[in-house]
Amino acid sequence: MNGTQGETWAVVKMVTIQQQTRVVMIAAAAVCAVYFPTASVVGRYYAPRPVPPGAVQQIIGFERLSANGFGYLARQPNFRVRPGVVIYENDKPLPGSGNATVRDIDGIGLGRYSQENGKGFMISASDNSNPRANGKDYWIVIPPQRR
Repeated sequence: MNGTQGETWAVVKMVTIQQQTRVVMIAAAAVCAVYFPTASVVGRYYAPRPVPPGAVQQIIGFERLSANGFGYLARQPNFRVRPGVVIYENDKPLPGSGNATVRDIDGIGLGRYSQENGKGFMISASDNSNPRANGKDYWIVIPPQRR
């Protein structure tokens, strides 16, 4: 390869880099042209999910208690029963009293729940649906103290 061919190759390579840069810039402009108007429209209709009042912790990671039952276990490492705790489904407390038996939670369901030392919370959804897939949020809530 002589000097002229080397210079020609450098010019061709530079043009290729310039073309690639141009393609990337055009692609970035196209993405922005679609993203920002879409985000603007969607942002107008976004409503954050409500969080219940008090000290809260979201419950995630449910395990089914039995194959045909309505009960689910939310394991909490080194768990100790906490008096006064209420379980919320979205922004409403589950209808149970919080001290249901495992048999009632799994067999009847309908929002029953309880706590067990060393395990965590056993709950059933208010409509007996699967809390892993029903789109509802579950919260451990310690209600604020009334004065």
